[in-house]
Amino acid sequence: MSHDFEVHEPGSSRDAGGRWLAGHSGNPSGSPVVVGSITVELRGQLEHVDGDGVPLHARIARRLLELAEAGDLRAIREVMDRLDGAPTRAVVDIEPQRIELRPITFERRD
Repeated sequence: MSHDFEVHEPGSSRDAGGRWLAGHSGNPSGSPVVVGSITVELRGQLEHVDGDGVPLHARIARRLLELAEAGDLRAIREVMDRLDGAPTRAVVDIEPQRIELRPITFERRD
């Protein structure tokens, strides 16, 4: 009898079908960090400290709060969304559909 899968040794992190066992991974190191990723670059730049000793992310936060304090509604919304989480948006069905209800009958079969 022939099988389309490899048989792994006992104690292996795979089952007899070759699938990973619960709690084991085929990539234990996780996803590799992509060199040149815009996200990695932005995170690095946010930590950059100028001559004043204040990191860029702190200067951005300070400016956002200044705008909010001055009454900028977009800045106020951004601050509130960051602190309390953005409100969930309701989905409204503008044209409700009519649902026909029919009685359910049961027939006894002997």
